[in-house]
Amino acid sequence: MRRATALSTDRMMQDGAAVPMCRAKPLVDASTSSAMKNRYVMQLDLRARLAQPAHAAHNPRPEERERLAHLMLAAYRGAADDEGETIAEALQEVDSVLVSADRPFIPDASFVIEVDATLASASLVSLFRGAPLVTHIMTHPRYKRRGLGISALLSSANALREQGWSSVSLYVTDSNEPALALYRKLGFQTTSTVTVPAAAGSE
Repeated sequence: MRRATALSTDRMMQDGAAVPMCRAKPLVDASTSSAMKNRYVMQLDLRARLAQPAHAAHNPRPEERERLAHLMLAAYRGAADDEGETIAEALQEVDSVLVSADRPFIPDASFVIEVDATLASASLVSLFRGAPLVTHIMTHPRYKRRGLGISALLSSANALREQGWSSVSLYVTDSNEPALALYRKLGFQTTSTVTVPAAAGSE
């Protein structure tokens, strides 16, 4: 579950499954490794008309870090980029997102959705290279197919537009067809492709 970077990011979502967690890896020459993954860089034009979220959401609170970590584990488990992370690694990732010197977290553009007192979905946004980047978008398996991931992402997009941003980007693994279909439906366009090493044991 590695977090998003300009060169490497590990995952986006399956109706909210996900983007990433720890230990981002550098790009390597594809000729030197057969275990490679392609990621699409996708961008949404915030100047275009945006749909409104169907579900209420709130900005994540510091005291929700453990709940976010458990949501990450559940959302990524069994997905294409699942690397068998532990709750300790998930907590480390959450902390690295909420407090990062090189990738400042944007709390006012990040949202979580609760269902029955459970943290069911989240969209986390950080500033990367001077522009907003969705680093994680995830939905708990119990709450998929309810439009929660879409609502969390739309909440982020609308907040970013209100803050004056003209676009937002995210990364998605090329084999994650449900996520690709969802992002395209929302208006995201593919701008480039990056190749990164696949995780050990994920071939």
